[in-house]
Amino acid sequence: MQKIQDDNLQGSTKCASETADLLLDDELRTVVHALKQLPDLEAPASLLPSVMSALRERRLPWYRRLYNWARAPRSITLSPLRIAFATVLLLVGTSLLFTRFPAERQSHLAQLQGERVPVVFMLTLPNAQSVAVVGSFNQWRPQGFEMQGAEQHQWTITLELPQGRYEYAFLVDGKEMIPDPHASFYQNDGFGNQNAVLILGESNGQAI
Repeated sequence: MQKIQDDNLQGSTKCASETADLLLDDELRTVVHALKQLPDLEAPASLLPSVMSALRERRLPWYRRLYNWARAPRSITLSPLRIAFATVLLLVGTSLLFTRFPAERQSHLAQLQGERVPVVFMLTLPNAQSVAVVGSFNQWRPQGFEMQGAEQHQWTITLELPQGRYEYAFLVDGKEMIPDPHASFYQNDGFGNQNAVLILGESNGQAI
């Protein structure tokens, strides 16, 4: 009798379990069916830009971008048109450079009043790359007073100066000041160096 009751209990338990499984399957099918019936929604238009802006790399400062640009290897392609354009720019720049110096020379010397005397400044100096004459007549500025190199390392320039007293020296390679070795008089400049002294009068010769 006890065995029959146990069998009945197991049978009822099994039926209850199967019933619960069937109910669960019905619920899952209902959920799946409901999900399938949901409409497809499009993403808002602002979604993609917001995602991309979040992923976009932070912009580097200008000096860092310039440094990266300078370090990046590049190939240069030359064409006949580019070569011609560069040549024209070089010629124009050279022309402006050479026309600027005489103009500056005239602007400096125009400030000097009086009847002018042509004076030839000359310096013999081997191994010099550039020589300019500077003095009280041009405010000690070499621009426009560059001397021309000739044979035997002779550098010369001719200026028209009014009568008076001037101090001058030669600027060699843009850094070394040398007084005229052929000058008759010298004057201390107050910094441990000497300047040549030029005195132009009615009885002076025209060359130094």
